Amino acid sequence: MVTQVLEGTGTLVMKDGKPVGVAGSGTVAVKFASGAFAALSGKTIKLIVKPAGPNRFEQELTD
Repeated sequence: MVTQVLEGTGTLVMKDGKPVGVAGSGTVAVKFASGAFAALSGKTIKLIVKPAGPNRFEQELTD
């Protein structure tokens, strides 16, 4: 899936004084999608990003 960020915010997440990831939310335009995500192609959707461990993150997409 290829997206273009239209608007959003992000923050650094700290634990015990050390950075552990980023969290954010916003709106993205889906420029291209295939397979299970093909129905999202051409749509504008909401995105939520949460840290999920070292060098990992979790994304939640809603239309």
